[in-house]
Amino acid sequence: MPEPTVAPNNATGAGDAWPETRDVEPGAGHRRGTVLSFDDPRGIGVVGDATGEVAPFHCTAIADGSRTIEVGAPVGYDLVAGRLGRWEASRIVPTGAAQGSV
Repeated sequence: MPEPTVAPNNATGAGDAWPETRDVEPGAGHRRGTVLSFDDPRGIGVVGDATGEVAPFHCTAIADGSRTIEVGAPVGYDLVAGRLGRWEASRIVPTGAAQGSV
């Protein structure tokens, strides 16, 4: 089944588009990556792994309930089917380890 096309997120009126994900394998288990961006006022961000795969997330996906996370923080996360037909990061847990030590 082909990957759904990512459409602009106009629900907030901002017109921003989520980054596209490529060749994401559902059910691949817990992944490790880095927070690439996080917009604190909107509560949305993007994580990426060493292969270049990216996945958007909402602040409610941060497992410790803090609803905020630092850009560049190494994290573990799961991929889940999102509400808008694309893969999203979930159960985001800061690992406290450097990305190269995976």
